[in-house]
Amino acid sequence: MTTENAISVGQFGDDDALVSVVILSYNRPQSLRRSLECVFRQTYRNLEVLVMDNASSSPEIIREVVSKFPSAKLYVARENVGYTGGMNAGVALASGKYVYLTEDDMYSDEDCLSRLVDYIRSDPSAGIVSGTVLSHETGELVCCGGQVRLDAVFRSRFHDQGASLESEIAGPYCAGYTTGAMMFFEKEKFVEMGGFRDDFFMYYEDTELCLRCRKNGEAVVIVPQAIAHSLRGGNGAESRVVSVHKLKNFLAMYLLHARAQVLPEFLFRYVFLGGIRSVRSMNTWLDFVTAIAWVVRNSPGLLRERLAGRQPAFTWDRPNWNLAQSE
Repeated sequence: MTTENAISVGQFGDDDALVSVVILSYNRPQSLRRSLECVFRQTYRNLEVLVMDNASSSPEIIREVVSKFPSAKLYVARENVGYTGGMNAGVALASGKYVYLTEDDMYSDEDCLSRLVDYIRSDPSAGIVSGTVLSHETGELVCCGGQVRLDAVFRSRFHDQGASLESEIAGPYCAGYTTGAMMFFEKEKFVEMGGFRDDFFMYYEDTELCLRCRKNGEAVVIVPQAIAHSLRGGNGAESRVVSVHKLKNFLAMYLLHARAQVLPEFLFRYVFLGGIRSVRSMNTWLDFVTAIAWVVRNSPGLLRERLAGRQPAFTWDRPNWNLAQSE
């Protein structure tokens, strides 16, 4: 990614309160169809819908699904640029004052966007707004915001994850972080914060963005009555690529945001002892070494960013995305 693809604030207007819905798509055409149906049933009608297909293996099937929704715009990537690359590109291409990030396995209730818009208009301190994510199969709570602490031992929890909802959750309320699969914000604020880090690809990108948001003095707010349903089941076996990104991003997040006094013990636990544990499996050890090598190579830049207190530049890989279908 190059600096000529950086976005400058002020390129978009806010007269009509258009909401751009960005749906990240990857190899799930049937659930994408359902996700689009839910978007086009929203009670908030002033919408722009962008489907960002992240180099699915059968792009013609994705194109056929999106063609059933003539006003939707389909952008197709030449190569998979991960969650961060796909969502940053969607935000960059969005025309709305507000942007709603979702995925092809998420189904939003009809009044979801109305509730998010109503809240963000009422609270200028809100940098990121989210809602309640329920399991589509069981109805259990998947995510309703959470808390994170970057101590010597990493501590993170979602509020009441796995609970069956027998009564309405009280809110709105502030959280430490929320899932990237359901985020709502003003485009201008997202750009000013630097968006998702394009070097993260996937994993911890949402937590890191929420930490930046709060450092900027803005709130991460949960509106529990804004509800979406996730089709995703268990995580299953991790690929080696995912394993590398998860570890490198976890360590990078600490270098960027953790208090200096916790870093020695943290690095001892998660790098030294983690390295010893990783030798039990050759693949695990290779993934560990790959992740550590990335962190060592990039740590000078990460630490300079931390010490300078600056935001990352908001960039997106413009040549990677082609408009495949538009109204």
